[in-house]
Amino acid sequence: MSLFHLIKRRQWWEKRTITKVQDPVSGTQTTTTGIVKVFSYFLRQKFRPILVDECVRQMAGTGHPRLSEEWKEALDMPLTSNELEVPLYKEESNKVPGRDGIGF
Repeated sequence: MSLFHLIKRRQWWEKRTITKVQDPVSGTQTTTTGIVKVFSYFLRQKFRPILVDECVRQMAGTGHPRLSEEWKEALDMPLTSNELEVPLYKEESNKVPGRDGIGF
């Protein structure tokens, strides 16, 4: 590796290294421990569990009617071979596999 590449790599590393962060409580943090504490506090606050009270549960449950017994029975019936074959032959044959790994 040439001297030029070493200098460029060092500059790239320095540009991407976090040297200080602003903490809303205690000001600027410049030590590694302080920076890690600020980031961990931020991530804990961002991804903390959200408390759900009964009002939110009622709002989430509205607008979604329950299935009738007739529909439940129809959904529980086994698939026929015809129901499986029709979508397979309907798709184009030169497609990339999807998330399930099946390509038509």
